[in-house]
Amino acid sequence: MSDDEREVAARTLLAAGGDEAEAHVLSERSGLARFASSEVHQPTLIENCVVTMRVIRDGKIGTASTNRIDDAGLKELAQRAADASDSAVAEEGFPGLPKPEPLPEVGPDPRAEELRRRLEEAKPLAVEPDEADAADTPVDAAPDPAPAAPTEERRAEVHARARAAIDEMRRSATDERGDAGGEAARDS
Repeated sequence: MSDDEREVAARTLLAAGGDEAEAHVLSERSGLARFASSEVHQPTLIENCVVTMRVIRDGKIGTASTNRIDDAGLKELAQRAADASDSAVAEEGFPGLPKPEPLPEVGPDPRAEELRRRLEEAKPLAVEPDEADAADTPVDAAPDPAPAAPTEERRAEVHARARAAIDEMRRSATDERGDAGGEAARDS
């Protein structure tokens, strides 16, 4: 069995038999890792596929959903949607479902390229934790990224954001240790 969403949708419609039906497939693949004390904590990987089916019989609409995408799960889904349709009240003037159309070609979000470019631009400004004190290095000392160097304004902006993030991490670490008063005493 394939996990391709189009193939799941096609198998869902086959499970509907001769009924007028619509299948909506939502597939999610995502990950998240939380960190505590500089160690990975609560890593999560989600892989889920949810199918929602709409069945129309004599102007009556029934809907059901499942995340079981094997043949038995899709057959059960079709039966539940058909049962819901049978128990529904007919929709006056319901024109029926639209005719099938080819799916559009899709690609990566155009913002992804901008994010990649900005991350590459910021690489020379990255500061290792043991080099936090070296963050005061002038922007001009950072190596230029290749092939296209960012403008001095942009470089200064990225450097300022990096400094602010480092300062915030230092404040957070100081607050966690409970010696925030020492910081205040040094600043005065």
